[in-house]
Amino acid sequence: MFGAEAILLADHPSLEHPLADRYGVLLADLVREEGATLLCAASSTFSRDLLPRAAGPLQVPMLSDVTGAAADGDAFLCRRAIFAGNGVATVQMEGPVCLMTLLPAAFGLPEQKGPESPVRHVALEEAALPRGTEFVGRSVLPAGGRPDATEASIVVSGGRAFRSREEVEKHVGGLADALGGVVGSTRALVDAGITPNPLRIGHTGKNVAPELPLP
Repeated sequence: MFGAEAILLADHPSLEHPLADRYGVLLADLVREEGATLLCAASSTFSRDLLPRAAGPLQVPMLSDVTGAAADGDAFLCRRAIFAGNGVATVQMEGPVCLMTLLPAAFGLPEQKGPESPVRHVALEEAALPRGTEFVGRSVLPAGGRPDATEASIVVSGGRAFRSREEVEKHVGGLADALGGVVGSTRALVDAGITPNPLRIGHTGKNVAPELPLP
């Protein structure tokens, strides 16, 4: 266990599929009930959709892609990249609740503490959940052999110089594998159909925080 005093479990058919509007309302209600002052999520496409939907009912701001955070009295001082990674901003978040997404590669594991966390089941009022969206279907992308770029300490990125997927895999993928890193891509290659969208990093894609970026 890594310091969690309890795990809150909401188990209901209405939550079978990850719909941000329903999860957001549920999270906002739990924050109020538990008196939480900080709500964090790993940065992802889904969390960037989810946390603003919890921030709305709570009427508090939300900060995305945080690379460092520390308590400062009743507030939090957070670091995040700006201008496509060319600068770093320190932001002070104040209020009854602070919501933020964290770049996983920027944080190490906390010290392991104690036994397993107890699980507490959460009562759910289905009528209170919004019905503006419905799950239609799922398309699963082929699984790759490399971890996600947001979790990697080494990212090797390819750009306009490459003219085919084979070239990207040979040169960029080969170097990434040799260094124990992952592959990233510019928007130009994605728009050209050479690399898949999940590889896109930077200003128009995933925000990454590697120890060794190789463009």
